[in-house]
Amino acid sequence: SGENESGSGQLTPMKPRPTGLKFEADTEAEASEKLSRDKLRYVRPGDRNTPLKRASYVDNEDEDQGELFPVDADDETCDWDEVEDDGIAPRVVRDVRTPTAQEMEEHNCIHIPSQPWCPACVAGKKQHSPHKRQTEGEHLVPEIGLDYAFLRESDSDATLTILVTKDRDSKTIFADVVEMKGRGLEGTVENVVRNIARLGYKKVTLCSDQEPAILDLIEGIIAARKEPTIPHNSPVGDSQANGLVERAVRSVKDQVRTLRLGLQNRVGCRIPVGHPIMTWIVKHAGELISKYQLNRDGQTAYYKVFGKPGKDVIVEIGEEVHYRASEVDTGSLDSRWESGIWLGKRWKSMEHHIGTPEGVINSYSIERKPLEDRWSKDAVEAIVGTPWRPQPSSG
Repeated sequence: SGENESGSGQLTPMKPRPTGLKFEADTEAEASEKLSRDKLRYVRPGDRNTPLKRASYVDNEDEDQGELFPVDADDETCDWDEVEDDGIAPRVVRDVRTPTAQEMEEHNCIHIPSQPWCPACVAGKKQHSPHKRQTEGEHLVPEIGLDYAFLRESDSDATLTILVTKDRDSKTIFADVVEMKGRGLEGTVENVVRNIARLGYKKVTLCSDQEPAILDLIEGIIAARKEPTIPHNSPVGDSQANGLVERAVRSVKDQVRTLRLGLQNRVGCRIPVGHPIMTWIVKHAGELISKYQLNRDGQTAYYKVFGKPGKDVIVEIGEEVHYRASEVDTGSLDSRWESGIWLGKRWKSMEHHIGTPEGVINSYSIERKPLEDRWSKDAVEAIVGTPWRPQPSSG
């Protein structure tokens, strides 16, 4: 029945059964109207990062279920951009639990495994904080890493200084020998600016460590580029934080070492680190990686930049070839084809770099020689010219 007997024998009305939902309503009529809309959403107090959810039934009427906001989900007049309470969750350093006395006593005997709550383990074993691996498309501004590398022989003081540049998205690598670190050498800044332009970027972020020479170079690049250029530096003493280009440095060194050993076997002599051909081997090494090495997605860096595979026609670096000296028919009886050393190709061009005793020239056409005539120690030793000064005799 709808009535209960009290101890005094009088009948009292039974309390109305809870509806199961809690509202901020002044009257029962308003609450009933809001329930009928069935478009209620709630957030728990203090939890502004939780997406708004549909209201659920309350098992315990006295339990705090969060504030309920009757919002019409289809109401186009609501400007969610004006809501100031929205936000994103911060990344907070992981908390360290407090060990028991027994755990501390047992751990202090061996200190294995390392524990974050043990001062001795933290001081003696703690490594750098792990660096989150960035995935492709995770950043809005293209990131390009720069770093210096050095090549030397074990029995010589001669050293090659290399500037390695790598694009995070396409994985394109450029490697160039520089005569000195920083922006003091004419042409170094312009070369990096040209490499960035080859990737088709405007606004970029330049990532590096905090070595003064590389910071000086980046300042020169920022001043030379017309487009926005943002510097980003890894922490002092933490080379792994600049892992983008650190891995590229290893790849370039390995490729240069391999190309040099292959050429030495071909010509039957040792190629000194200071010989001009080494500057072209370094440049060629970076372009080979970009054009022919497949990344995890099965594509080359060159394909990602241009949307099509490279169609370069190449030979081995250091090989002696026939090259067309002039593409223009002048009516002269002089020879149109000469012999020279193949040093690579220009990026996104049909031109070949050809080394000669007078300097390095570019030619659109080459032809191979018979196998027995392709390798000449004297011809390799005679070439002069570097990527930044291809014609030494002309200044």
